[in-house]
Amino acid sequence: AERSQLIGFFRPDLVEILATNPVLGCKILLRLGEEMSRSLVTDYRKLRDQGYPFPDGVDEGELLKQADPTQA
Repeated sequence: AERSQLIGFFRPDLVEILATNPVLGCKILLRLGEEMSRSLVTDYRKLRDQGYPFPDGVDEGELLKQADPTQA
C-alpha cells in the first residue's frame, strides 16, 4: 500500500466538466463505466458460485461476456 489522494465529485461537478472539457469528461465517464462493469462481473460471479437461482433461460456465460469484453 502507498499513500494516495482521492478526489470526489458530485453529478453537477461531472456535468460541468463535460460542458467545459468534453474530452476529460468522456474519459472520466469511460473509466467509471469500466470500473462499474468490473464490479458487476465480480459480484455476478460470486452470486453464481454461491448458487444464486438465476431465472430459467438466462445464459450466465453470455451475461458475463456482455458485461466484460475481455471474456469474449
